[in-house]
Formats: sequence, structure tokens, C-alpha cells
Amino acid sequence: MTNEPQIRLSVTGFAVARDGSRAPFTLRLSEPFPHERIDWQCRVICPTFRETPMHIYGLEPDFAWDLTLGFVHRMLGFDELTIVDDDGNEIGIPKPDWARWDMEDWAEGRF
Repeated sequence: MTNEPQIRLSVTGFAVARDGSRAPFTLRLSEPFPHERIDWQCRVICPTFRETPMHIYGLEPDFAWDLTLGFVHRMLGFDELTIVDDDGNEIGIPKPDWARWDMEDWAEGRF
């Protein structure tokens, strides 16, 4: 038995920049799992963003998941990247459901 969290989303393909350049892309997002002090967390493994895993925290499992999805979309947007498969077809990454948290303003960057 392992203490490693289960992977909820796994994406392998290529990150395509606006100029058309391509680079290998791997993304692994864990299921939300308990944290001893901050309730819930999801692990983000994506060497394109950072060499070491990152953790996104939330007060509830679904909130941690939505924050994690939001983080991934913001990082892709900052770098203006599109993720595609071997044939060049775009790979969709689920979007967070901000409406259930009443966070549309936060999601749109209107703080």
C-alpha cells in the first residue's frame, strides 16, 4: 500500500506556443487528498511549469480540485500554450466550475 495520491487527470502531448513551436508536455493532477493542516490538496506534476511537484490547497476536496484546474488554465494562458496530441488535435483540459463557489469574479481576474 502506498501513500501516493491517485491520479485523476493525466495528459501527454505537446505544448504549442503562439509562434508554432512545439515541446513535449506532460500533466498529472492527483485526486484531492487530506493534508494535516490545510484540509485538502491536489498534487500538480508538470515539468513544463516546474521541475518539482506543486500542491494546490482548498478547504474542501471539490474546491481544491477546482483551484487546481484554475491554476493549470492560468499557467497555460500566461505562456499562451495550446496542448495537442501527436496528430495536432487540441487536448481539452477540464475547466473549473467557479459558479458553484460564487467565484466568477476571481476566475475572471476581477478582485
